[in-house]
Amino acid sequence: MNRIANARLASFRAPIRAQPSSPTTRFYSNSPSTPPKPSNYTAFYKTFGRPIAKVVLTAIFTYQLAYYAWTRLEHKEIKEEMLGLTATIAELEARVELLEKAKANKTKT
Repeated sequence: MNRIANARLASFRAPIRAQPSSPTTRFYSNSPSTPPKPSNYTAFYKTFGRPIAKVVLTAIFTYQLAYYAWTRLEHKEIKEEMLGLTATIAELEARVELLEKAKANKTKT
């Protein structure tokens, strides 16, 4: 290799650090033989996380389904009441017309 190529490669290489001569105090361990113990909360949710989520989601789905059915029935009941009121109004209007005709006939005679 020529000198220019060597100079370019040298500029991309990371500098080599000297190893410490004395051991330093470490507050953590990198050894894989002693993994950190998970907390009680972590262990609980690792074990029961999925079942709890399934129960909660099933409960929400059931509630929404029952709510939808209830609103559907309420809407149907209100509609039937409105139709009943319409029929009652039509009956009363017919009765008023009959009474007006009877009154008109009475005043003519």
